[in-house]
Amino acid sequence: MRFFRDLDTLTIESKGHQDMVSEADREVELFVRRELAAAYPDDGIVGEEHAPTAGL
Repeated sequence: MRFFRDLDTLTIESKGHQDMVSEADREVELFVRRELAAAYPDDGIVGEEHAPTAGL
C-alpha cells in the first residue's frame, strides 16, 4: 500500500517501447517469489521483472 500512498514519488522506468516498470512492480514480484520459494522450494520461478530461477 505504501506505493499507492506515495504515487508522486514512485520511480517508473521504461523497459522498451510502451513497456514501463515501477519500483512497485519489482518489489511485488520479489515478495511473490519469496513466498513461492518458501512454499515450494523445489520449483523454478519465471517472472516478468527478474531473471528465472531454476527448479530441481
